[in-house]
Amino acid sequence: MLTNKPLTSHPADEIIVYPACINHLGGSIEGRIIKRRKLRQLRVEDGWRQNLTRSVSHLINRERKHVPFTLTFQSFQFVGNTDDEGYFKVTLPPHDYPAGWQTIYIQNEYAQLKSPCLVLSLEATVGVITDLDDTILVSEVTKKFRLITNTFLKNPLQREAVAGAAQVYRQLTLQPPHTPIFYLSATPRQLFSFVQSFLQHYNFPAGMIITRRLTRDAQGDSFNVKAYKTQKIMQLLRAFPHLKFKLIGDDGEHDPDIYHDIQTQFPHQIEGVWIRRIVHTHLKYPHQQDFETLVNL
Repeated sequence: MLTNKPLTSHPADEIIVYPACINHLGGSIEGRIIKRRKLRQLRVEDGWRQNLTRSVSHLINRERKHVPFTLTFQSFQFVGNTDDEGYFKVTLPPHDYPAGWQTIYIQNEYAQLKSPCLVLSLEATVGVITDLDDTILVSEVTKKFRLITNTFLKNPLQREAVAGAAQVYRQLTLQPPHTPIFYLSATPRQLFSFVQSFLQHYNFPAGMIITRRLTRDAQGDSFNVKAYKTQKIMQLLRAFPHLKFKLIGDDGEHDPDIYHDIQTQFPHQIEGVWIRRIVHTHLKYPHQQDFETLVNL
């Protein structure tokens, strides 16, 4: 069994793999290799100084450029190198993969890791795409000082989850054989583990966490949040054309407009839109529904 532990006496690397969702046509596995960081374990009683130090440590890391690695999934094996930012992206070929949560194994000279991957059955019919900040995680995006305080001076165990959201999402993903859920966030990828820890701490269902790659190369995501979210949602709709998606967000910034545009372009792939109202008294678009209707079911 592979674990993220050093293989030699040399300073260890840290391998990060972002949970993926694929189907019989294959898909992509993305991750990053950096120098291992000495980080204290998260604790509910941590003070703001400890939290700030940890947040900065996550944002500033030493990427492992052009280092070889091996990725193994089922009978498929890939050998490649990371890019200038320490990232890698591996495309899995079409195959009759067993459906359900499967395991990806990846290693380089100094570290090894196993990571989950959801193989989506062709019998699956529904998916969920949800925003994170102020939809399920109280961030106060419209109040910039409060947003910064929540993001950098609190750790994931101290953050507040929207009441009832975890239970709602567990219900939404119960439909057999699998209902994939995609947590779409504009959070930088360096803080991926913070998002993951928050979701696990509050018992949200396991899913794919999409965070933003803020790099200056051609592989980087848009710095414009609206453009970034629109692009990621469209990629999911095109990757899984047999799924009808539930879109969930809030009215703090762009979600109502993004979801309206997406539903206009892909009317047959959107089962419904739910918006958590944190700013406005009324919903902006008549075909969108109040998130509270899900909480109160």
